[in-house]
Amino acid sequence: MSEQQPPTELSSFFEEEDESLKDTVINQFKTKPFVMAGIIGMVGALGLGYRRYKTQGYLVSPSLFIMQLRVAAQSAVVGCLMCGMIYNTLDKHYLSKKEKKE
Repeated sequence: MSEQQPPTELSSFFEEEDESLKDTVINQFKTKPFVMAGIIGMVGALGLGYRRYKTQGYLVSPSLFIMQLRVAAQSAVVGCLMCGMIYNTLDKHYLSKKEKKE
């Protein structure tokens, strides 16, 4: 058996495959699609809130508007995560049993 020698230079120790941002995002979509969908939902809720604030103006106080916007963004993320948990549970416990029976 050949043993791996420790790196002699510090720079070679820290050399890793550098992934671009595009590759990292694509990899995250493949491994954790519901987390990424939650993040997209949060950004969408924030964008819609910004648009509503700019077009409708001061219908409510700004602090109340920001609290409502925060709740909407958190609801989008938590909703996507719950959908992912339900899907994974159904897939693991129910759908895999049906495939084993066939």
